[in-house]
Amino acid sequence: MEGLGKYRALLQEATPKVRAFQVKKQAKRNMGHDFNIFSIMGMEKSEVKTHSAMIAELLKPNGSHGQGDIFLKCFFACIKTSKIFNSQRYTRIGEYDMASICNNITVKVEEAHRGGKDRIDIVLESDDLLIYIENKIDAKDQKKQLQRYAEIAKHSGKPYCLLYLTKTGHDASLKSIGNNSLEYDKISYKEDILLWLDLCLREEKVIHRTSLQKAILQYLDTVKKITGVNMTDKFNEDMMNLILEEGNLECVETISKFLPKVKGKMLLDFFQEVKDRVGGSIDEKAASKEMQELMVSENKCTAWFNHNNSKQRSKHFGVFFDIGVKDKLFYIMVASRALYYGVVNVKEKPISKGGVAVESLVWKGSHKWYLHRYESPNLEKDSWDLLVNPREFITLQKSDVFFKQLKNTIAKLRSENSGGSNTTP
Repeated sequence: MEGLGKYRALLQEATPKVRAFQVKKQAKRNMGHDFNIFSIMGMEKSEVKTHSAMIAELLKPNGSHGQGDIFLKCFFACIKTSKIFNSQRYTRIGEYDMASICNNITVKVEEAHRGGKDRIDIVLESDDLLIYIENKIDAKDQKKQLQRYAEIAKHSGKPYCLLYLTKTGHDASLKSIGNNSLEYDKISYKEDILLWLDLCLREEKVIHRTSLQKAILQYLDTVKKITGVNMTDKFNEDMMNLILEEGNLECVETISKFLPKVKGKMLLDFFQEVKDRVGGSIDEKAASKEMQELMVSENKCTAWFNHNNSKQRSKHFGVFFDIGVKDKLFYIMVASRALYYGVVNVKEKPISKGGVAVESLVWKGSHKWYLHRYESPNLEKDSWDLLVNPREFITLQKSDVFFKQLKNTIAKLRSENSGGSNTTP
């Protein structure tokens, strides 16, 4: 046992961190923080329809937010320190009164130039000020893109600034700037935009306007997600740093080798609990060869978690029960992605419509049996959690609600078949 000391020490340090993260994550989920309209619609990385549109709308003094120029002033407060107003290149801009600039500025999205060949993502313009923002999430730079925008800005005759907005604030490519002498400033979602949105949310007017506040919060969460500044990424970084500490990597590699067997034991214990609490399971020795191939075993449970090797992994197995209905057995099983239970017909024909039949066949194997009335017993979470988090099997194992649901289903099946030809005398 002495040799286990370093493994125990690592687990003792990591376990509280993992549990604290899980508690916080579940609390956020319970509060609805995981509900993000941009993510749901698959638009969290859309440069034009999500980010440029949202940023520009908030910057507009006459935007639909109805708060005048407060967001525009917050934006200038975030970037003026090193990007525009204190820069030697833009001395004239720095001399302007911010109030007068904000009062007459216009904000446009996708402003077309050169007959539509160039479309500048976000444009802020007043009578004597021009700011171009080139917005890059994942898209690559176009040939001489910033160079062309600089030429367009110079042609206006106004003091101008080019802002190159990316997730982390990296340099534009030589392909885009054309030459090393092009003057532009880098801003990032990870620092500048997050700081700006935070300032916007602190405004008193925003605090008292629920719909607006929630919309900005949703967008703030989206920016955190695409830049890796959310709770999950912080936890991942902490775990990586812990593993990289001297000696810990070797411990983690050794511990990881036991994970399939540990997870498999959890699954095997779950099926044993099902047998004990439901009762009436079919004896493996008395079962047909086809049924034996679909019955739970220790090796199958271990292999089920080996989802990186589909050839070794058992995809369908479980426990059969005789519920007193002729030619039908109750079956609870793990499939490739979830846990199901339902009815199988021991005949090759489908279950008759008079009893518990479902018209569509949702699962079948070479044994010519049919599974009907399947349900996911884990109603509150995605069924995939059963695979990635085997502790769910422990939760179900201890769940009186789950076993009550099983027994109620079995009782209903018996009742539906009690008066027909399918009923066992």
